[in-house]
Amino acid sequence: MPIENIEDIYSEQPPEIFAIGIKHIERLLSRIPSLGIRYGRMFYSDLLDKEMCGAKLQPHSSVLHIGCGPLPVTAQHLTERGHSVVAVDNDPEAVSLAEDFINRSSENADVRFEVGDGLSADASEYDAVWVSLHVTPRRRVLRNLLSSMNEGAKLIYRNPTKKLEKYYARVFPSELGEYKKVEVFDVALNKEVVVITVRSGEEDSQMNIRDSLKEDKMTLQDLEQDKVANIKSVPDDPLFSPLGLRPGKKVKVRCIHPFGGPVVVEVDSRRVALARDLAEKIAVVDSEVECEWPVHQAASASL
Repeated sequence: MPIENIEDIYSEQPPEIFAIGIKHIERLLSRIPSLGIRYGRMFYSDLLDKEMCGAKLQPHSSVLHIGCGPLPVTAQHLTERGHSVVAVDNDPEAVSLAEDFINRSSENADVRFEVGDGLSADASEYDAVWVSLHVTPRRRVLRNLLSSMNEGAKLIYRNPTKKLEKYYARVFPSELGEYKKVEVFDVALNKEVVVITVRSGEEDSQMNIRDSLKEDKMTLQDLEQDKVANIKSVPDDPLFSPLGLRPGKKVKVRCIHPFGGPVVVEVDSRRVALARDLAEKIAVVDSEVECEWPVHQAASASL
């Protein structure tokens, strides 16, 4: 049986196996440029062409790519279309492999690689920002990038569809604020692309984005590994209390399984594994922030 999508190789495997498999393939192919180029053309060329068509970038745009990975197919494709790219990943080894791949496969490519992440990136210098599907925590990264983008700049990010929805969380544009224009396009490989054009003309457009970042909208899913926070509210379900997940409790993220896997947290020296959709419903605040815990809990949710 022919394999139509690279995801089909791992479609019946747990998220952890899927993540390890894709990472292993990309690290291997980045060391063999001829195979890496063929892989990119086979699985991603059509997808990237559709994304770029939907994004409608101006010629010679400056682009920030978050989550380039060891095989920087997106960055390479953008430079081949005449754009200038800064490619970022939080894995130093991936950045090193990506830089070596470009040096060996794309002569005079206008791309620079940096170690970093989307939570601290400043997008104010770029015409467009590309965010890969595997980047986490996705909502916080997207909100941070939008908070610094100039009017007219475009944020392009991928959402999972079909098979990939069991590996990645879906982020709807409505969760990210008010903008001038939002477009969604179906593309290849069980993905859709969301293109957000930052609002222009209204003075409060950027302020609203920044203010939304300051509001307490963090959930357990948004926390980074080993980060400590205070629980602000939990769903009104009797099963949460016996687990120790109650407002006012300190909670620490011990493990975030990749590609849609559970979030393992520690509360009262007890470890609890939560599905992503449940972790999203537990609101938290920074452990250093003091606040009055609400008497009424959040809307009900089932385990």
